[in-house]
Amino acid sequence: MTFQSMASVFIIFSFLSAANAQLDAASQEALEKTNELLLDSNKRQEAIKGDKKAQQADSYAESIGGAHKEEIYGLTSKIFEKLIKKYNADPTKIQEVLTKAMANPEAFANSEFSPEDLKALRELANKLPQPVSGK
Repeated sequence: MTFQSMASVFIIFSFLSAANAQLDAASQEALEKTNELLLDSNKRQEAIKGDKKAQQADSYAESIGGAHKEEIYGLTSKIFEKLIKKYNADPTKIQEVLTKAMANPEAFANSEFSPEDLKALRELANKLPQPVSGK
C-alpha cells in the first residue's frame, strides 16, 4: 500500500471522529471516549452498529488492513489526538484541515504527522498488500 493511500485512511477516520470534537472540559472526555472507541475493537463494533459511515470506514480498514486493522486504528487514534490538541478541538478548523487533506493526503501527513508518526505510517504501509493494477 502506498504512503498516500495510508494517509487517506487516516483522513477518513479523522473526519468521522472530528464530528465529535469540542475541546473544553467536555472535550477532554470526548477525546478520551473517541480514543477508547478507536483502540477497543469490542466497543468500536458496538458503537458503529447504527452508523453507516462508520461501518463503511471500518470495512475499508478491514479491506486494506486485514490483520493490521488494529494498527491502523491505533495510529489513527494518535494522529486524531494530536489534531484535536493542535487545533484546540475547533471542529471548524479541524474540518478545514481535513478537507484540504483530502485533496493532498501526502502533504497532510507531512505537515501534521511527527517524524515518528511518519515512520510508523510508512512501516504500516509496507506491511500491507500492494493493490493489484488493472493491467
